[in-house]
Amino acid sequence: MSIKIVMDSGKEYVTDEFESKEDFHSKLADLIKSSGGSIYTFMVISGGIAINVSHISSYEVID
Repeated sequence: MSIKIVMDSGKEYVTDEFESKEDFHSKLADLIKSSGGSIYTFMVISGGIAINVSHISSYEVID
């Protein structure tokens, strides 16, 4: 399953790293919880790109 992540800067990333939107939510929540709620929490997506999760504006599941 592909997910398009849109950052607050307008930059868009497409990743196949997640099996479902629930998997994306779960990994995002686990990451934020383990960081203690830090605003500098990064997630690595396709191609080794690291994004700051506090700057995710929206996401879209692509069929």
